Amino acid sequence: MRIPAALELLRPGQWLKNLLVFAGLAFALADRNQSFDMLPAVLDAACAVVAFCLASGAVYAFNDAADAAADRIHPEKRRRPVASGRISPRAARMEALAVFALALALAGGSAGAGLLASVAFYAALQVFYTGGLKKIPWVEIAVLAFGFPLRVKAGAIAAGVPVTPWIGLCTFSAALLVAAGKRRAELLALGADAPLHRAVLKHYSERALGVAVAVLAGVAFACYAAWTLLPATAAKFGVDSGRLLLTGVPVAMGLLRYLQIVLLRGGGGRPERIFSRDPGMLGSLALWAVSWIAVLS
Repeated sequence: MRIPAALELLRPGQWLKNLLVFAGLAFALADRNQSFDMLPAVLDAACAVVAFCLASGAVYAFNDAADAAADRIHPEKRRRPVASGRISPRAARMEALAVFALALALAGGSAGAGLLASVAFYAALQVFYTGGLKKIPWVEIAVLAFGFPLRVKAGAIAAGVPVTPWIGLCTFSAALLVAAGKRRAELLALGADAPLHRAVLKHYSERALGVAVAVLAGVAFACYAAWTLLPATAAKFGVDSGRLLLTGVPVAMGLLRYLQIVLLRGGGGRPERIFSRDPGMLGSLALWAVSWIAVLS
């Protein structure tokens, strides 16, 4: 059954990334030094997830209205509602405004000013991105990646739990890796037409992005390993830091699997499919969850 064009415009398939909003709450649940009312925290975090789904959907709709001509050059994006002519750019902008207003109302009405400010800042960042930052090489990748630690922080604010900056750093480095991999896949898929679809691609090369992906994979693992070895982290979870480092094994497996997909297979253009469908990546995520349960039990 085909998704209605108005819903497709919001790209619900991309909403999986908004589950990062729960990250701060998940780590707080395992914190031996934290105590809080679980049900209100979970409900507030869930409202934050929905608010970010709506806000990101509004951003997608706005971007599709602005990029319709360029999207028609892309073999997959040309099927999007605006690029294919199923929704007009004006209707897409009106839908984006309505959905974003709903996101702000939900954020402000559920978790208060902190979540409202986070959602508003996310939207403002995306507006600046569309307005010009997307044309600046490497900066545009950093702007895209910054939205992920912002989700983690927003979720912690909504749930009323603290989150260490190290979690944000780990999330940011991993998001940089995924964004660089996506740009490399676009460059390979579109070839000489790549700058016609996304102007910033003329400033990149397959080699430079490949090196960036490899380096960022190492940085992401180093950040995660360093966090597990911190005395404060061991005290937080009430276990030895050496045991926590064991949870880095499936992290390394996942990173190596991602490098294989991006560097050897030329993939990475649809990261949401990798994280939701690839058996190797799903296996790594499952092992990571199991390793945490084993370490904390």
